[in-house]
Parts: sequence; C-alpha cells; structure tokens
Amino acid sequence: MTSPNGCIDKLFRDARTHGAWLAKPVSDETLRELYDALKWGPTSANASPARFVFIRTAKGKERLRPSLAPGNVDKTMAAPVTVIVAYDLQFHNKLPKLFPHNPGMRDLFVANPALVEVTARRNSSLQGAYLILAARAPSCEACFPACFLARAFALAQPGHSPRVRRRQVDLSAACTFAGVNGTERSRAPVAL
Repeated sequence: MTSPNGCIDKLFRDARTHGAWLAKPVSDETLRELYDALKWGPTSANASPARFVFIRTAKGKERLRPSLAPGNVDKTMAAPVTVIVAYDLQFHNKLPKLFPHNPGMRDLFVANPALVEVTARRNSSLQGAYLILAARAPSCEACFPACFLARAFALAQPGHSPRVRRRQVDLSAACTFAGVNGTERSRAPVAL
C-alpha cells in the first residue's frame, strides 16, 4: 500500500493523457518555465543531448503528419503547441562545459560513434519524460502533455540545413492546457 503524497499523485497516479485540447494558447513563458525545469533532470555525464522544437503553426504541424501514427494525427494538428524532442549527435562538444570535472569525457564520445547514438537517444527520451513531468507538476496547474511516440524524422530529411540533419528526432509530444472534460483516458495500474 502506498502512502498519500499529493505531488506523486499529480505526477503519476492521477495523471491522464488527454485526447482533446482547449482552444487556449500556451505562452512562451510557460514553455520557458517547462524547459527551465526539465534542463535540471539528470542525464548521463550531464550530456543533455535533447533539443526541443516547439511548433504552433498549422504549416509546421503538417510537416509532422507523415511521421505520426494515424490515431495521433488529429490530436497533434489540434494542439496549440507540439514539441519535437530531437537529439544532437554533436552533444559531446558541450561536455567540457557541462561535465568539467572529467575533461576526457568528450574524447570518449568522439572515439565511439555508437556510444554517441545510444547515449543521445536514451537521454533525449529521458529529457522528453522530464518535460512531461514538468508539465504535470503542481506548479504548472494548467499545462498537461500528451505524448505521441512518433519517430518523427520530418525535420531531419535531406534538403534541410546541415544543422538540423545532425539531429535525430526521437519523439514528439503535444503540450496544451487541460483536455476537454470526458476526453481523459483511464489507466489501469500495472501489477508487479
């Protein structure tokens, strides 16, 4: 049996994925607040490989359409903001600043491209989860995310700038204000 904890309840037990959104924009201030919270979440060697692209325009969301699961298309198109959680395959170049107590860490990644890929993918997914938790946190009363594991490579296709191509996109999520009543999905707990 678990003991009552309002914060844990808000983040996990009572949290639900919404299937519809209120027609209310999500401010830049709210997005900055979420990012400012998630950036402190731990990652391997403080790598922080995630890069976030917040999309508000219909044109921008249309670029995601081919990569979305059919059940997520309408929800993504209707969300006031969709965030792409990508990862930077050159994240290790920032390690001298992010992980200064081990100057050789950057070189470890430079010498091992497979380690770069697995570290970037795993830790950017983790940072995407931190975004979801930040949005569910009690201090962010109005913002609830719905996560779509889209494998959205729309922005990493040939023809886009080299700066974008060096990043892979691991997932996208819609971030919006609370779903319309009755659109929440129930969740059955997993028995261990």
